[in-house]
Amino acid sequence: MVSEKTSIIMKNIKDIYKNIKDIFGNIKEINKNIKDIFSIMIGFFLTMVI
Repeated sequence: MVSEKTSIIMKNIKDIYKNIKDIFGNIKEINKNIKDIFSIMIGFFLTMVI
């Protein structure tokens, strides 16, 4: 009984860890996209000024 509970807890911890890794991966992607958008906006702004 105890080992069954422990295995369930271990599985939950693994799932949580995987979710956290996915979230960090998504944050990296979002940061990359924001950088791309900023570079496009800056380029557009510079072409408007010049």
